[in-house]
Amino acid sequence: MTTVEVLKEPGRAADTTSYMWLYRTGRDGPPIIVYDYQTTRASKHPRNFLKGFKGYLQVDAYEGYNGMNEITLVACWSHARRYFCDAIKAMPKTQKNRPTVAEEGLEYCNRLYDIEDEWKDAAWEERYKGRLERSRPVLDEFPKWLKYQAPRETPKSVLGKAIQSNIAATSGIN
Repeated sequence: MTTVEVLKEPGRAADTTSYMWLYRTGRDGPPIIVYDYQTTRASKHPRNFLKGFKGYLQVDAYEGYNGMNEITLVACWSHARRYFCDAIKAMPKTQKNRPTVAEEGLEYCNRLYDIEDEWKDAAWEERYKGRLERSRPVLDEFPKWLKYQAPRETPKSVLGKAIQSNIAATSGIN
């Protein structure tokens, strides 16, 4: 979902924020991409659009996706990774030349990206097996690391927000 402004829309001011919801199929078959324009960010929009859908839905951390029947939400590692990138950018210059917690968090995400890249052209069965063998240990370790770091960082700091959002994103990993 991304914000858009629509000029000269009947009944709405030109600077009113609207939303473009994006839906895309997975890797099997030709990609299908659908843009769904809506005037609000309300959770009713994806619920209505996805009515009857059963399966996995990769999403950001927006709470409006929670509680959808017969849909398993999976986290977007791009969003998880971005929080750590933001924390690194926000670091004081005095910390930039030594290892930091933000860089450790980013490294967990990068390890998953590297592993996934190895399997990008593989059949789903091979990709699944590779994920169990290689990604699973990282996914078991990362939430433990996050919970260890959480009390050591101020929750409202950029790094604290990165840790908290990743705790939320990994809470469903089992």
